Amino acid sequence: MTFWCVSPFGVIGYLFYKFEVPSAPLIVCLVLGSMAESNLRQALVASKGSYSFMYTHPIALAVLLLSAISFFVPVLSKMITSIRKSRSSELSASDLAAQSETEMDDD
Repeated sequence: MTFWCVSPFGVIGYLFYKFEVPSAPLIVCLVLGSMAESNLRQALVASKGSYSFMYTHPIALAVLLLSAISFFVPVLSKMITSIRKSRSSELSASDLAAQSETEMDDD
């Protein structure tokens, strides 16, 4: 019984290690998640169940946008670096082909 309870966490830990997921954000999420949830619940009670307080107040909107941007920056940066690497490898291959053509023309 204990094996089946612990095994999924071992698999998750291995996947985090394999895909190089940092552990610090996960720990921060576990620590601050319950506090954020209770504060969101209080805000929804104060606004009578409306989510409009998140985008009608400028400070709340700024925090929401910064959170969304910080969430997507790592993904976008990996995509950009992979695109740059593929373009540089294509350019280097075309440069080699052009250089070999010029050497053949010189002979």
